[in-house]
Amino acid sequence: MVMRLLPQVAQDPQRSPARQVQGGVVPVRDVTGSQIADAGEGLVRLGQSVTSAADLYQDQLDLAMQAQSENRLRDVLREELESPESGYLNTVGMDAVGERRKKAFDRLTAERGKIEAGLKNEAQKAGFREQADRMLSTATTLADRHQQEQVINFRFGQLDARRNNSASDAAKLVGTDEGEV
Repeated sequence: MVMRLLPQVAQDPQRSPARQVQGGVVPVRDVTGSQIADAGEGLVRLGQSVTSAADLYQDQLDLAMQAQSENRLRDVLREELESPESGYLNTVGMDAVGERRKKAFDRLTAERGKIEAGLKNEAQKAGFREQADRMLSTATTLADRHQQEQVINFRFGQLDARRNNSASDAAKLVGTDEGEV
């Protein structure tokens, strides 16, 4: 039987991860600096994720608040313009000209201001303002058109009334000295 001997290698006590110290405790290799750096990078990534999630949450909340405010303004628009009992677009003749239209738009402007004041931040307010401007522009166009139509209807109504009155007056004069030509 042949025994082979392995060469002896002296271990460097500073490099040995399992070097024995007093009391039989084996210390862990000192990697504190890199562990702290890795932990710091991990915390930065976690912070970025939390910030990103918070930003997403805030964006969603801003959009929801903006939509709620737009719906409130739409309700006021419907009430002021389309209500069967009191809506401006249901007024006829001279009732559609002047003061009634002004009152409707004064209320719309006031309600818009109240709704906007109730929003919590500039992002919500800016989004609401943009949409409210469009909504009120459309409402103004509808109201202008309605007012023009009602002025024309009023004018034709007055012309018909004048013609009917003239015909009635003429019929009363037939057979009188004033009615002879």
